[in-house]
Amino acid sequence: LLHGLKNKGYRGEVRINAQRLPQESSHMEVQVIDTGSGFTEGKKAEIDALLESLKCIPTGCNIRHLTYKVVPGRAQMEACRNKVVELLKARHEGLPDFLKGTLISVLKHPEIDPFFRSAPHLLIVVGDPKAVTPQYDCVAACAYFDLLGQASGVGTCWCGFLKIILDAVPEAADIFGIPRDAPCYAMMFGRSAVTYARGVNRAKDTKIEYI
Repeated sequence: LLHGLKNKGYRGEVRINAQRLPQESSHMEVQVIDTGSGFTEGKKAEIDALLESLKCIPTGCNIRHLTYKVVPGRAQMEACRNKVVELLKARHEGLPDFLKGTLISVLKHPEIDPFFRSAPHLLIVVGDPKAVTPQYDCVAACAYFDLLGQASGVGTCWCGFLKIILDAVPEAADIFGIPRDAPCYAMMFGRSAVTYARGVNRAKDTKIEYI
């Protein structure tokens, strides 16, 4: 019911916990935990294979010191989004103007999600600060996942907003279980809502210089 996959091979468990907040006797907290992926059974296995293939990506000195964090379903994504918004609200005075303006828009129109584009899943690639080229390794891993996903019928979108948020408010890393000093980058993914007949022609935008 949460993600429209009833009777479509979805396998997971939805748990709902409700409790009264100790500080606010008149308020209740309701937590929804969805252990499923929001994909049909066959597509879930395909995505697991895509994630598994990331172990083969090249990195600086081929060390491959990368950790892959996956937010696996809409309920988890919504929980993370809400925590991010609450944290940004608490730190709004020190936010960059661009991020502050986006936060104001989210608060005025909570049904719109510019941070995570209402994506059902999120992949965060976390690098080892002690590695040779950790930030580049994270971006390369996302690029590989982007191409692999497109080739497999999985919609992808670079999550630059998360990087902006982490740079502005390092505490946001705690929401995703990421070390605050670790380089990272993220990619949203899910079933694509749009089908493109062809790619965009960028031939005139290419700048090539021979040395």
